[in-house]
Amino acid sequence: MADSDVYASRDEAGKAILANLRDYGNLEPPGTWGRFYNAGTKSGYRFSCANYLRMEAEARDHPHRDARWYSEEKIEQSHYVLREGAHPVELEYWHGTDNGQGFEGNLRRFYNAEDILGLPEEQEIQEGSRDSDREYAYGLLHDSGMDMEGVPLVDEALFDAMYSYAQEKGLNTYSAKLSAQLFCKTCRLDHDYQNQPLFTDEELRRIESNPKILFYSMKQANNLLQEMEDRERRNQREAQRSASVRETEPHVPFAGLAATYLYSSLPLKDFSGKPYECGDFLEGEKAYELLVQLNAADKEAFDRIQHGENIKDYTEIYLTCGKYDHGAVTLKLGTLELRNKQNVQEAFSHKLSSFRKELLADAELREGYLRLHSVVAPPMSESKLIETCRKRSNECSKALNRLKWEEQAYLKEHPEIAKINQRRANVYRYVCDAEKAGALMEFPRDFVLSVKEAGDDSGLVTDHLDYRHSSTPELRQLNRVSEGSYVIETAKMPEDLLHDGYGDQLQMCFTQEQAKALAALDGFAVRIENRGSIEHPYDRPVTEEYRGMAAVEHFLREKRDDAECCRKCSESNGFRRGDCKEMRFSYHGEEYASLRYEVGRGQLAEQCPAGIPEFPREQENAELCEAIYQQFRYQGKHSGSIHELMQEPELSRPDMEHLREEARAQRPDSKATGEHLYAYYAAVALRDYANDTPEKFQRSVAALMQEDGVSKRNMEQVFKANNKFDRKILQEAKEQSTKEPSAKRRPKACIKESLQRRTKERQNSRQREKSI
Repeated sequence: MADSDVYASRDEAGKAILANLRDYGNLEPPGTWGRFYNAGTKSGYRFSCANYLRMEAEARDHPHRDARWYSEEKIEQSHYVLREGAHPVELEYWHGTDNGQGFEGNLRRFYNAEDILGLPEEQEIQEGSRDSDREYAYGLLHDSGMDMEGVPLVDEALFDAMYSYAQEKGLNTYSAKLSAQLFCKTCRLDHDYQNQPLFTDEELRRIESNPKILFYSMKQANNLLQEMEDRERRNQREAQRSASVRETEPHVPFAGLAATYLYSSLPLKDFSGKPYECGDFLEGEKAYELLVQLNAADKEAFDRIQHGENIKDYTEIYLTCGKYDHGAVTLKLGTLELRNKQNVQEAFSHKLSSFRKELLADAELREGYLRLHSVVAPPMSESKLIETCRKRSNECSKALNRLKWEEQAYLKEHPEIAKINQRRANVYRYVCDAEKAGALMEFPRDFVLSVKEAGDDSGLVTDHLDYRHSSTPELRQLNRVSEGSYVIETAKMPEDLLHDGYGDQLQMCFTQEQAKALAALDGFAVRIENRGSIEHPYDRPVTEEYRGMAAVEHFLREKRDDAECCRKCSESNGFRRGDCKEMRFSYHGEEYASLRYEVGRGQLAEQCPAGIPEFPREQENAELCEAIYQQFRYQGKHSGSIHELMQEPELSRPDMEHLREEARAQRPDSKATGEHLYAYYAAVALRDYANDTPEKFQRSVAALMQEDGVSKRNMEQVFKANNKFDRKILQEAKEQSTKEPSAKRRPKACIKESLQRRTKERQNSRQREKSI
């Protein structure tokens, strides 16, 4: 059978399911308790995912109260007889092809036990909504980590609790609702679907337009419930084992958990305040404390990085958990590698298993790993690598499940540690509408930290414009995130979002407090007066004014250019004098700081090495800093600008004494023109940073000329070379200089002798050229 036929039959089943949802409010007609299962196998395998939906579609026209179903092959093997008119349901079976590289599907017929004659067992009629059923459902949710405090033991409350749990686990609306329905079926609970249908009319229309939503969502729901049931069985086995151990030995928290602290570039301390030392070997509670501190440090470092701190930390530990020896674990704290989780088990579960999962999913990565591994160890086949990864992943999963079971009990007795775990980092949030909800599961796992549906009480707001276009507060129009939208939490900043190709699918959102901070930035303004250079000052200052984020960015640009020019002059041992400026800062109309600087000297970076000038009142200063921080987040410039704003730039200046001596060595002779003389004396005067105003510069030029005995006539020529020179300074220089001797006319004989000498020199020059 072609795979296309299998998928086509899904469409027919989807139509029946949609009719059930419209008529009954859920997947099947009322009156059936429990889940259908394959009674022809020893394990009594319950139908799941697509086959579960196929069974529910069958129940529309051919309802059965018996939960047992038998395959056509089993009926033939057991020589059972079918009733006349027995109606089969066709279920999917998939098997691997091409050594596991592909799959091929086919359909097999199954018949309900009510349609089979001669069965040795009597008809199996299920019952439900008993106290024992509700207690089982309550325990299943509680052991999965759901907070069940205050949840009554009634069917509707347990249905709602399961729906909430599914949302917390990141399932979309469709998957979460199907999880709640599947949960009630599994636990044999009832729910009033007629008055509280599973899906709204709008959701049903979307399902009708895209039936794949049902099958995809049911797969997610089934996986979640399977995980809960597997955990429950493990917990029961663990409880039995622990009970037998406690009868003979006292309980030791986190027995078998051990960690060696190898190194960290960030200082880490235990709960008593004692710093961890490289090589410290920790066991039991002490090892758990280290893991708690690492989880907390990852969140704290992330927040500090977002506020502009330049944190580059790598921490390495050696971890064992019971019989599972993971080996070295390297963490880059501040990147939320530990997923911003509120308990240690979940925090480390992704980190410890992620690389193996990538190896299992990526053939190209396996090839590279095997090639690298063959250099340092005996060659390993790809099949052996896959087998090893699966085995180690299973060992890791078992060890971490035991850890979570013990951690839950431990944190109930130590709320102070639970409080440390519960702190969350200030992650980025993005929102999308319900139509794109199905695509959320396709996002990389390292992109999505959590996904949940936004309710009316979420308090989140978003902008009607894209963050790439809404650069100023005046353009914003903040709207509440609508109910039914989905909120994604992630460590990815907006520019990373664009780089990864998700920029058009998601929109950034933020809390009401963050929106208030964004609005506050509009009160911040920077006014810059440019007076020109000290050599060529402007007649009137040129003024520029910026507000909001533009003011912050322009201040940052000025400081960057100032420091960069200073650095380049130092590296090349060159020289440059820039414009003289004054930058005035105001907040809500109140001027509170003023910085004077000359571009290229590093003065701006020196006066304000990090951040912006502080507002004198603490509350307003904190408000302004938070506004700037939130605006950087909103515009997605964390990776560069906020770090640059908060970090003190490295400054280096040229050797001005050396540059001054070099300029002195270029002194022209007495026959130089006024322009050449001006260029020389200006160069020497400019190489003295003490000359930081036009008046000081001009007086320095005059003083240098006096020192060199320049004549008054040459002084006049020098001052004429720059029309900005003050004539008063020239007059003072003339008065202070010595009197110039009067010029004497040379006798005619001297002039004749001089002409004869020059003629003779030209004749000698011609004779030398002929001889050559």
